[in-house]
Amino acid sequence: PQMEDIRRQGKLCDVNLKVGDHVFAAHRIVLAATIPYFRAMFTHDMVEAKQPDITMHSIDPSAMEALINFAYSGRVTISTSNVQSLMLGASFLQLTRVRDACADFLQTRLTPQNVLGIRTFAESLGCPSLVTASNKFLQKQFKEVSESEEFCTLGLVEVGELVAREELHVA
Repeated sequence: PQMEDIRRQGKLCDVNLKVGDHVFAAHRIVLAATIPYFRAMFTHDMVEAKQPDITMHSIDPSAMEALINFAYSGRVTISTSNVQSLMLGASFLQLTRVRDACADFLQTRLTPQNVLGIRTFAESLGCPSLVTASNKFLQKQFKEVSESEEFCTLGLVEVGELVAREELHVA
């Protein structure tokens, strides 16, 4: 926690990450050592390697803060309110361990009401383990899923693809 304390005090920081209206001061060496995205940015001859301020796009400010804290502490708290933005941010920054932890978190919370949305989200992030878990859940709970609000918003093609699966359990 000593490096984290130094960062929180703004001491020796050599880069500011700007996310929306938020600015996070950090140390390039810590970010490069722990986050693949920054390792590539800072160790290759990219313009950002020397810039004091780096504007980050496609990442939520609260997720960025949590992932910077993870870089310093090796810990991250996953909750139902932050799991999706955290998983998106971890995917963007190539933090596989955090992304997989988020996938595991979502996997244990699949319900007939959210499984279709979670499966779509997992597909968009290229997270095969969560897609597989969602598909298995769908097969076992198809009747309940078919009565959900999410199911009612599906298009004809999507319903056709679901119903065409041979493994469906329909009681």
